[in-house]
Amino acid sequence: MDKLGFILFVVGVVLAVVAGFVELAWAGWVLAILGAVVGYMNVSAEGRTGFLIAAAVLFVFSTALDGIPMLGTDVIAKIMPGIMALVGGAAFIAAILAVYESLKD
Repeated sequence: MDKLGFILFVVGVVLAVVAGFVELAWAGWVLAILGAVVGYMNVSAEGRTGFLIAAAVLFVFSTALDGIPMLGTDVIAKIMPGIMALVGGAAFIAAILAVYESLKD
């Protein structure tokens, strides 16, 4: 399962990069669903808090590189929406599982 989750994550990152440069109307939904699957398969109960903090930091600072002319506005700005969809789906599932685990006890 861990290997499949890693492969799905890599596929999601590659799709996010491709979708940043090629118009794919369905890419956002596919990345969010792929992220949800990856979040369910890869984020363990022990690593959930760290993952959610890392996802929140990524969301907050996703536009921080916009000030760098060649890097921020051209490349990263095109790729980040796809990465955000992938990580957002995983973070959503991780947060739901964290709430479920806390209510279960």
